[in-house]
Amino acid sequence: MIFYRSWHKPLVLSFDLDDTLYDNQPIIDFAEKYTAKLLGIAFLGGKRLFEQDIVQVKKDLFAENPLLINDVTKTRYLVFKKLLRDFGYHDKAQDVIAQKMMECFLHVRSNRVQIQKRVIDILYTLKKRYPLIAISNGNMDVKQTSLAGIFEKVYNPNVNVFAKPSADLFNQAIKDYHIAPNMLCHIGDSGYTDILGGLNAGSQTVLVTSFRVDSYLLLPHVEVKDIEELLTLFTS
Repeated sequence: MIFYRSWHKPLVLSFDLDDTLYDNQPIIDFAEKYTAKLLGIAFLGGKRLFEQDIVQVKKDLFAENPLLINDVTKTRYLVFKKLLRDFGYHDKAQDVIAQKMMECFLHVRSNRVQIQKRVIDILYTLKKRYPLIAISNGNMDVKQTSLAGIFEKVYNPNVNVFAKPSADLFNQAIKDYHIAPNMLCHIGDSGYTDILGGLNAGSQTVLVTSFRVDSYLLLPHVEVKDIEELLTLFTS
């Protein structure tokens, strides 16, 4: 455990999800390949979709509406819809199929999340002392995982609420819990989205390097190599 900034115990703990509580990259890779293959086989005449195909559609969508970068769920839905439109589906069919594909993606993505029992135990121990919330740029449905029931609130961005490192999600949590910004402590793996985002809101921050060793623009308040160190940090 390394302390970089002056630190005090907070009143509320917020957690990033992906790559903080579980290794997310293989989960996303599988879900993207699975749904791309399914879409091509079932609805695009057997067409094989490659990663660069999806990336290019996303680039086109972001060029049309830069705010979409804040909403990964809507972006993925619109990717499906554009691929269907380009293949010749009419508007209603595009909507119906894209929604089904989005539901499939979220189901596959959430059901492949495997969280270590010790991580769950650590969160429940912390939950006895602090309100726990999640602040995530992703779209993992915690209700479909063993995280169900742990977090009081889950904050996600959309086209009207900017994603981390914007302070939007943190500010909403601070407002909801009626606390000073520095009484929220955010725990995450990304020096850019989590640490910079938390600092932008005036919150305390903890960088977790269990799954990724991330570079960061600004130093967090505390750095830990394993989530178990949070027990010492927050309960001792």
